[in-house]
Amino acid sequence: MNHWQYRVNSNGSWVNFSYESAKSQTYTITGLTAGSTYTIYADFRDQSNTNWANPKPEVTVTLPRISISVPTGSNFTYDGNSHTGVSEGIGYTLGGDITKTSAGDYTATATLDSQHKWSDGTTGVKTITWKINKRAITVKASNQSKTWDGSVLNADGTCEVTA
Repeated sequence: MNHWQYRVNSNGSWVNFSYESAKSQTYTITGLTAGSTYTIYADFRDQSNTNWANPKPEVTVTLPRISISVPTGSNFTYDGNSHTGVSEGIGYTLGGDITKTSAGDYTATATLDSQHKWSDGTTGVKTITWKINKRAITVKASNQSKTWDGSVLNADGTCEVTA
């Protein structure tokens, strides 16, 4: 039985593990954070029966960031209600114009945390555009109707406006 211990960074606690074979082994260290750098120290605990060289081996490992998609903006038609143009997600925070009520063009930003990267490989702030379109208005006079386009509808009789 081979008895090993490891620790993460110089101030970490030693963690013991064993395996039966004298062959090369792989041991998975859990609890590490993507996008971070660690120094892993190893030590053979059964030094009385082995020719163990000092100093203890160490390796510096940088874990890659997790790739995520850039959020996309949505389009709405004005209805008097509040609309969220870009949805929250994991790995980034939103800023700028996120929720609006009035018709218009809006811009939000997405800023990554330290554990993620965009699917295009970049890590910078992304700008996301979204829109609330103006609602169409239809004017109907007698037997004539037209969707509002800024020009006048000349007709006799009653008038009805729908939006």
